[in-house]
Amino acid sequence: NVGINKKSNISTAMEPEIGFLMANLALARSYNNSSIRVLDPCCGSGSLLLYSAALGATDLVGVDSDSSVWSGAFENFARFRAISGIRSRGGELLSPSLPTPKFYCGDVLDPSSTEVLSVANSFDAVVCDPPYNIGAPILLNGKDARPANYHDYDDVRIDCTDYRRPFDVDNIHDGKDLTNEIIGIARKVLRERGRIVFFIPVRSNEMSTSLADLLIFRGCT
Repeated sequence: NVGINKKSNISTAMEPEIGFLMANLALARSYNNSSIRVLDPCCGSGSLLLYSAALGATDLVGVDSDSSVWSGAFENFARFRAISGIRSRGGELLSPSLPTPKFYCGDVLDPSSTEVLSVANSFDAVVCDPPYNIGAPILLNGKDARPANYHDYDDVRIDCTDYRRPFDVDNIHDGKDLTNEIIGIARKVLRERGRIVFFIPVRSNEMSTSLADLLIFRGCT
């Protein structure tokens, strides 16, 4: 535990262990590089960039349509840097061990409007936990507090993130699956031998679907 478990008020429920696994898979082909450039096109508070930096990434770029989520990222990076940096005998931080992430406002639905999402062969890895609109687990006493039919609605998300409220089936927000857009961006920006690692939304009726069929169903070709 090195101080990266603290979540901002807007962060998702992704566990640090999963984030580190994703970053490790994304960087697996780049560890021999003198520099490793990583993109998260739906970065939120930047947790996946932090995990990538802890595993050796040297250039971190995050894109999100909501810049308010970045405040927690700078706090997390500063906390981790203070813990892991090289210090003098007097305790002065001599060499920060993590690069500072660069954040940009952008929209994965319109990547051409954001330069970092549209420059070819510019990243070694893409790592992403997109807002796939089916929600993350809400745990109460170790059990998922969401209703049994939480994932059964097509292309919508039922917002029950506040478990103190009674579940309201009318509280539904339109959502879009971003799988095709994320893969399209990765095809454009990844260098040769680059990798993409990200979560693909799966609803209850898709649990037995193969990855290939799932990508086809999402419109990926």
